[in-house]
Amino acid sequence: MPKMRAADEGDRVTSSIEADRTRRRCVAAAACWAAGGGASAQAPELLLRTASQAGIAIKFNLNRPGPPGFCVELVRWLEKNDPGLRFTGLQRELPLARAILELRDRQIDVFFSLIDSPKRLRQVDFLDTPVLYESRHQVAVRREEPTRPGNYAELREASRPDGVLITHGTVYAEALQQVGGFKLQALARSNRQNLEMLLRGRARFFYHAGSTLRAEIAAAGLSDRLVVLNTVFQVQKQRVAFAPGLAPEARARVARGMAALDARGVLADLRARYGLD
Repeated sequence: MPKMRAADEGDRVTSSIEADRTRRRCVAAAACWAAGGGASAQAPELLLRTASQAGIAIKFNLNRPGPPGFCVELVRWLEKNDPGLRFTGLQRELPLARAILELRDRQIDVFFSLIDSPKRLRQVDFLDTPVLYESRHQVAVRREEPTRPGNYAELREASRPDGVLITHGTVYAEALQQVGGFKLQALARSNRQNLEMLLRGRARFFYHAGSTLRAEIAAAGLSDRLVVLNTVFQVQKQRVAFAPGLAPEARARVARGMAALDARGVLADLRARYGLD
């Protein structure tokens, strides 16, 4: 899938938070390479607590028909790469806001996957590399929508007076608040609810990750009524997130596995399979 240029205003917002992002990311590469870059035959067993994000089948889809989801397959690959590494809790589906709170409060140890927004950088830690995939901010509209905003200023103007639909608890509200000047409708607890509100005319634009929007529209059988516009307003990176205070050796073990999967092309294959490349 060809890369699309992010809107200039989104670039400025992204660059403004780089200092904070760098401070809070968990850079475990040194520990990874010091350990040899691969799973050790003598590595002790390690059990890490995690959870699934509810309502995002492209990432977690254990309990329904269809592919298991990008993050579920990634966890399985990590366990296959390192037989002593195990994750528990994927059967628990949590709203994203609840998952972040549990991670912050050390009720879970690791979460796949999370954007390192300014607010989250103050709550949890992140693995710097490898990045899981890029989240491209786009909007879904009804097919008959005549306006095609090409940047944040045009979207802000076109969205008046109703505002922009945002799914509650996601990073996309934070992104638009950083830009400023947007009225947000963030009452929906799921993307599917926002698609329904878009169809009913509650607003003209639903702002979210383009890959998720396309998957949700297709799964709901709404491709003949809704479309994702080509404009990419901002690009953020989805990363592995750790609970604050998680033992360095546990972080390094995950980092080592991630580096191995990245080097073998597993991450690239998973991105392509789920339309995240």
